Amino acid sequence: MRQILLLLFLFTLSVAGIAQTNTSQSVKTEKVRKKPYKIVIQMISKAPSDHAGLMRQLNNITSTAPKGTQVEIVCHGGGLEMLVNDKSSVKADVEKYIQQGVQFVACEFTMKREQVTKDMLIKDTGSVQSGVLELADKQDKGWAYIKAGN
Repeated sequence: MRQILLLLFLFTLSVAGIAQTNTSQSVKTEKVRKKPYKIVIQMISKAPSDHAGLMRQLNNITSTAPKGTQVEIVCHGGGLEMLVNDKSSVKADVEKYIQQGVQFVACEFTMKREQVTKDMLIKDTGSVQSGVLELADKQDKGWAYIKAGN
């Protein structure tokens, strides 16, 4: 009886080892995407921790996405603060990603409500009349939508 249990135990271990080997091999042989992405990201959070989280995601995107990938960040509501020169906790990162081709746009409706003028925004950020309509327009054109923050 002990011999049967021992053999059954060893057999189970060997099957588990084979399954684990096959799983790790499938991860290694995953095909690399060559087609560029088009990604629009919504930022509505005022929280600096959410802004920092978005910067980490942009690092992941810009370091691994295929060449030609387009990324646009649409900031409205509380997210506008991320693009205001004297309020942004991630200003240096925003400037870095602008240099890498990431587009940052502010909602003009939010700007008006918060009394923010275009000259108060980080250099080379853009603006759109309506952040929500910009998101809808990009999605209508086939862009992938991601909501950043809470």
